[in-house]
Amino acid sequence: MRKALIITALFCSYQFTAQVSIQGDYIGTLSFGDSGILTYSIEFTCVNSQCTGYSISDVGGANETKSELEGQINFSENKVYFYERNIVYTKASNETYNEICLLEFDFDLDELISERNQGLRGSFKGFFSDRVLCLEGIIELKSKAFLAQKAKLLKERLNSKLARNALGDSSVQILTRRLDSISSRNKESVGSTTKKTINFDKNNVLILKDIGNNDGDIIRLIQSEERRDINLTKKPFYLENRPSTEIIIIGIDEGKFPTIPIEFTVKRFNEIQLREVLILHQNDTIIYHLKN
Repeated sequence: MRKALIITALFCSYQFTAQVSIQGDYIGTLSFGDSGILTYSIEFTCVNSQCTGYSISDVGGANETKSELEGQINFSENKVYFYERNIVYTKASNETYNEICLLEFDFDLDELISERNQGLRGSFKGFFSDRVLCLEGIIELKSKAFLAQKAKLLKERLNSKLARNALGDSSVQILTRRLDSISSRNKESVGSTTKKTINFDKNNVLILKDIGNNDGDIIRLIQSEERRDINLTKKPFYLENRPSTEIIIIGIDEGKFPTIPIEFTVKRFNEIQLREVLILHQNDTIIYHLKN
């Protein structure tokens, strides 16, 4: 016999085996110092006491950074602890990359599983790789589902005859466009990550090219710790064959039309070893592990 409870932005299931499953998708801010503030989003899944997911700091900003997120539920303390681990990608320059803080924060478990859950609030600390404290402050997040519903209700009220008479059609149109923009941002995923393994040696040649419209698609290529943004076109882009254990491709800009369609080819002595089509969205990540 199974008993299920559906709550805002979360789904929790309880069985006689005490299995617990929680999913969350939130966006909000990090506040620190006298006036410091950064946009921040998390998406996670917890099964029993273990949590995994992703975070994005400085969402849409010049230093936007996506990190893997790990967590643990402590039922006796009524707490959920989260820790940023490996960096998936960053828009920060190479000079500042090694100075990125990885955050640790916690929330009350009761807040997560409450039927009235609308947001989360807690404290956070950031550490460099050598565990030197680099940042601390308050984290405040709202459920993306809750924000979307609030925007929808406000939009309905703006489109009423009373609002149009009071504000004027032009003001209503401007506010409606802004609400649509907010709703669109809230629906954006933190991006998916796919890991693949390919055979690779010094005789291989790797080729990337845009197989869609030349509409300004941009990807980020990370190879041997070097990061560079590439504007894809129909002209093949040849990756340098250099000693490395992995190649990371990140969708940065989908251009004028949705998705980033890429043809990824591996050749050896002009013979095709692998050819596949990659369809990326913004913030999607593909990690190729190179196997000798």
